[in-house]
Amino acid sequence: MRDSAEPEVDCPIPIATLNELNRAEPHVVLDHARAFSEPLRVRLALYCYNRSHLRQLALTVASSVDPDRLKELAGTMGEVLAAQCRASGLSFGTEPLPQAKPEKAKPARKISLGGRGWTDR
Repeated sequence: MRDSAEPEVDCPIPIATLNELNRAEPHVVLDHARAFSEPLRVRLALYCYNRSHLRQLALTVASSVDPDRLKELAGTMGEVLAAQCRASGLSFGTEPLPQAKPEKAKPARKISLGGRGWTDR
């Protein structure tokens, strides 16, 4: 496998499958990706990474491969994918995906139309 992302390669999986994965939740993507061989997952991650609208899919697929194996199969781009997976909070291999933390609701801000000294009665 080459050391760089290849923008002119054909999609390594059927386009219909790629479209389904792109619309799927991350845990579904991981389930499907793990059915592919590691080299195929790496090729798919590189293919998606070269298309900005598929970048998150690339990271999700890449997170299904051990970081050392990513480097072995994709060289520098494998290291980049592993680093970006970590920066995005994704786990590798069989580790569970981190759960999103719910945002805390901010208290409503009071607005005064009367200027200084106005109080609610």
